[in-house]
Amino acid sequence: MADSLSAETATPAASAPVRDRPFGRTKSVRELLGGGKAADVLLWKDWKSSAGILVSVAGLWIVFERSGFTLLTILADVLMILISLVFAWAQVSSLLNKPGPAFPALRLSEDVVRSTALRLRDQANRALLLAHDVALGKDYMLLIKVLSTLYLISVVGGWFHFLTLVFTGVLVAFTLPLLYDRYEDQVDAHLSQALAQISHAKSLLEDKMGGLLKKQKQKKVE
Repeated sequence: MADSLSAETATPAASAPVRDRPFGRTKSVRELLGGGKAADVLLWKDWKSSAGILVSVAGLWIVFERSGFTLLTILADVLMILISLVFAWAQVSSLLNKPGPAFPALRLSEDVVRSTALRLRDQANRALLLAHDVALGKDYMLLIKVLSTLYLISVVGGWFHFLTLVFTGVLVAFTLPLLYDRYEDQVDAHLSQALAQISHAKSLLEDKMGGLLKKQKQKKVE
């Protein structure tokens, strides 16, 4: 009797349906964000750090907007003040026979420079290969994706200047993951429907483009 009850209670758990996620995703939102301190901050698990970072970024954005200064101007002014203070500190310390400011020797190791250069080279090679394929017309779907992305960047860039765009990106990073984590099932359902429609439209476009290419080849042969 006990065995039959245990088997009955185990059956629903074993036969529980596995939810299909868009793009074949199996990890949670926190795991996708790295699962560390940064994930906790973006998901507001550590709400003090999240609020502090967001308020600080908003304050900096307001300062830049109200002052009318550019980022380069403020950075140059801050560096000028810091260098002047450190120089004055060093001179006064030498006059008073007291130890001056102690700064560690800043050097870039050869390993760091090599690894950074290799990463930049890989990214540059990927970009050049992408540009090569687009320029030669090897993949018309890739061409459409590149043109759509560039057009979107052009439109968004016309709406905001750089600092506003950065602040908007930070605001999105602190809101979208949290909202998605709370309403994951609803968002996945709508996203799956949208992806199915996009896939259908893509297949129709590929069929049309393939038909046009076949007609062009036939005309060349004739």
